[in-house]
Order: sequence, then structure tokens, then C-alpha cells
Amino acid sequence: MSSGAWAGAAVATITAAYALGSRRLSTTPISSAMVFVGAGILIGPAVLDVIIGAGWLLAWPLLPG
Repeated sequence: MSSGAWAGAAVATITAAYALGSRRLSTTPISSAMVFVGAGILIGPAVLDVIIGAGWLLAWPLLPG
């Protein structure tokens, strides 16, 4: 599988997992934004490195023009 396919599978898995557990999370102080930010950090280049090539987004404000 290519890295793009793995990234798509990871995002689909996280979305499905959230859909399955969202009712249980609704009674806790954890919001959906917290879940998805945490998942993004987990599958991003800092930890598991599943999502590759998005590093340029971090430098977007620093680009000239």
C-alpha cells in the first residue's frame, strides 16, 4: 500500500472509532476536537509518521508573499 492509502485508512479508522464511541464521550469533558487533534498528533510525523508530506503546512505562515 502507498503512504496515501495508509493515510486514508488511518483517517477512516479514526473517524469510525470516534463514531462508535461518541455517545460515551459525550458525558466526559473531552470534546470531539480534542479527540481529532490527539489522533492527528498520533498519526502525524511526530509519532507514528503515517501522514507524510503535510510538514509544509507548518511553515505556511512563514512563506514569503
